[in-house]
Amino acid sequence: NSMDDDELKASGNQSTMEAHPNNSQDVGPHARRGSNVSSMDSEPNGESGNPVWKNRVESWKDKKNKKKKGATKAEIKTEKEDQTPPEQQMEEKQSPEAPDLLSSVVPIPPNKLKPYRVVVITRLIILTFFFYYRITHPVDGAYGLWLTSVICEIWFAFSWILDQFPKWSPINRETYIDKLSARFEREGEPSELAAVDVFVSTVDPMKEPPLITANTVLSILAMDYPVDKVLGISISHGREGRSNHQKGPSRGVQMAVSLLEEFGLPLGLLPLADMIEVGFVRSTGYMWILQKNKVEHNFKMISKLVSYSTEITGYVEKKQIKKLKGVKAKELMLWPPVSEISVVDPPTRKIQFKNLAGITKTFPVEAFACGKK
Repeated sequence: NSMDDDELKASGNQSTMEAHPNNSQDVGPHARRGSNVSSMDSEPNGESGNPVWKNRVESWKDKKNKKKKGATKAEIKTEKEDQTPPEQQMEEKQSPEAPDLLSSVVPIPPNKLKPYRVVVITRLIILTFFFYYRITHPVDGAYGLWLTSVICEIWFAFSWILDQFPKWSPINRETYIDKLSARFEREGEPSELAAVDVFVSTVDPMKEPPLITANTVLSILAMDYPVDKVLGISISHGREGRSNHQKGPSRGVQMAVSLLEEFGLPLGLLPLADMIEVGFVRSTGYMWILQKNKVEHNFKMISKLVSYSTEITGYVEKKQIKKLKGVKAKELMLWPPVSEISVVDPPTRKIQFKNLAGITKTFPVEAFACGKK
């Protein structure tokens, strides 16, 4: 390159001297350099330029092209990137394997965090003085009680300190639903969003009023989510369908006794008097009994006290009641709920009661016969 530049300068000087022979002795080096620039700009583009100068320029261009052909691939790539617009370069550099973030951390202003942190530090100082006083002033007359109370207080203080860690530096996040949709909902392709199951409980109309349940269902229908990805499941009390139910004490007792007899269960298993309603769904086996007041019955033959709630539900099968609710049997000072009742094979003449803990108690069937107490 330096040799080419020298040749260009020499040829420029020669052409300048030929074009201005009378002024070559009077001008300085700076003027000669300026004439070189003007001759390089004008003579190659002119129609009547010096052929020697044109040949030299063309030979210089040929040498430069040969050097470009021998350049490495990395240099060619950099030259292409230099010629590419910056917007296009940014699009090419973004890899499809690096997706956009679906959320970002929103910083919380310090003026909201500092007051809470001051309160936490103040409480820690107060706790420190409190425990110092409690430990240095034991109660000699009730040392065990004092030690137990101090251990409990230390445990509560420790749990409070653990609870302050996430609150000391809370994090708020802002989600981008549009990016989520762009990533998993592409045009012309099936949606890749995860399926969502929504459970709506309608078991107790007192705890779940119909208006709140209707609003919940409407919220599910109005959710901005693919229809084929949302599944609404209603958990009911099982009384739907064709059910047979009787109201009133006398009819309720007759129906309850007939159900126990039909499924091979002891007739005195449900010693209830003031029944409001008794119902049974034959397709599912669901049974419910409503009574006015809670009843406690003592089976004297086995010395067992059993409590019957105002609502008793369960699924009746042959010689068995599953998922029983509303019945409790007293064990020492506790009242564990009975979850299942089953009659063992006829030769043994035994009946089993199973609670939620999996503990099973076995008694003779005669203790629950009709008329027994």
